Amino acid sequence: MTNLEKQVDEIFALQSIFETKFRLLHENNRYEVLIDFDLTQPFVLRCHDKTAIIHHLPPFSLMIHYHDAYPSDHPP
Repeated sequence: MTNLEKQVDEIFALQSIFETKFRLLHENNRYEVLIDFDLTQPFVLRCHDKTAIIHHLPPFSLMIHYHDAYPSDHPP
């Protein structure tokens, strides 16, 4: 199986998992996954001497670009 065939299989898997939150961007075969966080309860974040209680996380976009050598030699 070639790298391109493996990439296509992975794209189909991502599409089935993320459905409408997965889309092809029309520049350089890049893909975007929109990720929403639904926090059921707040959590505490501590850094050095400071503490914060997180009640909400904004959605973010995960950008994916497959190189020609992925997955045999390089990560996406």
